[in-house]
Amino acid sequence: NLDELLGEVRGLLAQPPSSKLWNALVEVLDQCQRDQTDALITYVQDHISRWSTREKLLCVSPHHWQVNMANGIESPLYALVHRLDLNKANLKSNDVKRMLALEHLGNVRYLDLAVDKKLTKTVFRQLAKDRKFADVEHLNLGFFDVDCVKELATDCEMKNIKRLGLYPSDYWRVEGTDYKALFAIEALQNVERLVLHSRHSW
Repeated sequence: NLDELLGEVRGLLAQPPSSKLWNALVEVLDQCQRDQTDALITYVQDHISRWSTREKLLCVSPHHWQVNMANGIESPLYALVHRLDLNKANLKSNDVKRMLALEHLGNVRYLDLAVDKKLTKTVFRQLAKDRKFADVEHLNLGFFDVDCVKELATDCEMKNIKRLGLYPSDYWRVEGTDYKALFAIEALQNVERLVLHSRHSW
């Protein structure tokens, strides 16, 4: 029943933003039927639009949504995702490319690509050309090399990155020349903060 689901969502959104609230919202949204989705998403989006930039990053894609994304399964619910965090995910390049191609991921502002595998340059090519990622402000990278960087350097839509996160270079054998190439590209000229994640914290 749509009215019951809306009532549940209304009650949840009366609480202050938190990870607990977001997880509870996901549980309710997962119950809705396809014909109920649009009304619920519109209501939730309107409420989340009033959250601060930091609070919106609480809207992270849950694991079961990521499984569907990696299989290329589209859902309008993905429009609520502001943080796509693939850190340590056991995903291959083709999985990530299927995820990035999903049309409803246009509100992602935080993108972590530090999956457990080495990504191919075609992932970076796809990311660079996709206008829906033009407003990404937080970008975390695991593996990359000069060839991957070249893809980001060619007509890259992402020019609003303010925070760049890098993981331990020894895990993926990222070389000094790779870093030098990365820091030279236009897409990263607005970076205000560089975050280096240690092996211990990772």
